[in-house]
Formats: sequence, structure tokens, C-alpha cells
Amino acid sequence: MQEMLEQVREEMEELNSSRDFWEDQALDSEYLIQYLQSAVEEWKQKAVSSNDKANELQAQVFMLKEEIHSLRKEQNLEAARAATAQNKSEKLVLVCHMKKISSMLTATAPSRRRC
Repeated sequence: MQEMLEQVREEMEELNSSRDFWEDQALDSEYLIQYLQSAVEEWKQKAVSSNDKANELQAQVFMLKEEIHSLRKEQNLEAARAATAQNKSEKLVLVCHMKKISSMLTATAPSRRRC
């Protein structure tokens, strides 16, 4: 009877020890789960922040492309205006030169009088 009581006591100690071990394992696992959930939330927030930043940068790129397009268009118009002004200036010089030559020719040509 004493032996059975001693054996029951030993088994109870083993069971208590086992229970304590598994409770500690459960607490450690629960802590790890909470840590991982916290890390997941932190990464989710970083992902959302990165996505927002990417969208912001894409919007800036779009606006800059539009500005570049507008500036190039304006530059092309200015170049066309400058070319047109240059052509007008060259035509004016040519016309003046032709008038001068014409007036020189008419001044040196013999007079024809009509009767």
C-alpha cells in the first residue's frame, strides 16, 4: 500500500512537472504569436506607407512629364516663330536689295519718251 502511494505520488509529480513544462511552452508560444502578429501589423503599415509613397511619386512623375511636354511644345513654337521672323527679315532685305537694284537700273537706262 505504501509502495502504491509512493508510486502515485511520483506519477503526480511527473504529471505536475509535465503540466508546468507544457504551460511554459504554451506561454512562450503565445508570446511568440503576439510578437509575430505585431511584426505582421508593422510590415502591413510599412507596405501601405510604401504604396502611398509610390503613388505620390507616380503622380509627381506624371506632372513632370506633362510639364516637360508643355515646355517642349512651347520651345518648338518659339523656334518656329524665330524661324518665321528670320524668313521675314531675309525677305525684307531681299526686297530692299531688289528695289535698290531696280532703281539703279532705271536710273542708268536711257530715257524713253513717249510722244
